[in-house]
This record gives sequence, structure tokens and C-alpha cells, in this order.
Amino acid sequence: MTYIVSTLLLVTIILPLTLSVLINIGAVQNLAVDAAARFASRKLGTTVSVEHVDLGLFNRLQIEGFYVEDYQGDTLLYARQVETGITSFKPLTLGVAKVDGALLRLAQTPDDEMNIKQVVEHLKGNGKGNFSLAINRAEISDFRFELFRNDTSHRERGGIDWSAMQISNAEIEAHDFLIAGDSIAVRLDRMAFDERSGIRIDDVSTDWLSVVSGRMRFADLHLQSGATEINMPMLTIIG
Repeated sequence: MTYIVSTLLLVTIILPLTLSVLINIGAVQNLAVDAAARFASRKLGTTVSVEHVDLGLFNRLQIEGFYVEDYQGDTLLYARQVETGITSFKPLTLGVAKVDGALLRLAQTPDDEMNIKQVVEHLKGNGKGNFSLAINRAEISDFRFELFRNDTSHRERGGIDWSAMQISNAEIEAHDFLIAGDSIAVRLDRMAFDERSGIRIDDVSTDWLSVVSGRMRFADLHLQSGATEINMPMLTIIG
């Protein structure tokens, strides 16, 4: 009995340490990254690539050069550097996620369908519609967001071009981020950014932001730009 217990203890201690050492060897990490990227590419039906990954002790994860392509061959999502810790695998839960240098590019196809919707629909077709991801806290710096729509009737002289909106220098702090299937929910603590029209938003916060089936709902929305301040108990945008 003593031998069995000691053996189990050795396995319990040595196996995770050995795996951690192997994971921290560059060659092994690169093989794992390549395999994971190929797997993700098959599931999404498009190109997914990662330049480098560093997996450390206590489920610490660093990713560099994360790239997802849309079905038109353009960038859908890119992150220069991601640092986080995995607190749970089922459901997949991250602790504090820090992202530096990211781009999210949404564009309508010639068929008036959003490029990100195509990817989501493909996931549903592969039986992955119930995928879930939770992030306890997110800190994002140097974030860019681009939105291109085919309808150009919403262009305003001297204001934001809603058919070709481009946000840059965004700083975001949020918590309780959750993706469940095609639904997204998050508590936005702070967001500041510049829009290419020259408009500067100093602060956006909301107690609850949800995105479900193309409908965005903000609860207790606060927006500030210079001396202008707007507070709304509820705002719903249907897109």
C-alpha cells in the first residue's frame, strides 16, 4: 500500500512537471501551435495562424501574432500579443486577459452578409454552436476596429462615416466577459478611442452590454467626449 501511494504521489508530482518542462521547450511548443492552428483552421473553414506561444507553469499562456482570416481573404482578427491565465478548461475560463495591439475588421460581403457571421455559421454547422468562453477581466491596449458596410447612405459630412468606421488607439477595461454560442455579454468599465473623422471619445462604460442575434443592448450607458456627457438607462441597436 505504501508503495502504491508513493508511486501515485510521484506520478502526480512528476507528470505535470515533466509536461511543463516539455511545453516550455520551443520545438515542442511550435509543434503544438502548428497542430492547434491547423485544427482551428479546419473548424473555422479559414486560415488561422499563430507566430509563437509560451505555455508556462500554473496555466500561464502567452500568444504572439494570432491571426484569423475571413472567407474573402482579408483580416478578420489579429492580436500582436495576448497574455492570460487559464483558470478552468470546462467551461473554458480565463483569469486576467491582457491584449496589446489588436485589430478587429468587420465587413459586409457582396451578398450583404457580415464576414464574422459567416464564421459563426460555419461553427454552428460543425456542431460548435454551444462553444463558451468566459474571461474574468480583460485589459486591451492599442486596439483598432474597422467596420465597412455596402450601404453608404449614412455618410455625414464632417462626422463619422458609418459605412467605413475606423477606430484606433482604443484602450479598454472590462470584466465578466462571456461568449456562449453566438451571444456575447460583457461589463464595460472603460473604453476610450479616436475615430478617423477626428472625433475623440474619452470614456464609454456600461453596466451590461449584450449582443444576441445582431441586437446590441446597453444597460446604464455612459459616454463622454470633451465637455459633452451622455447617460442612458437603456439603449438597443438592431443591426
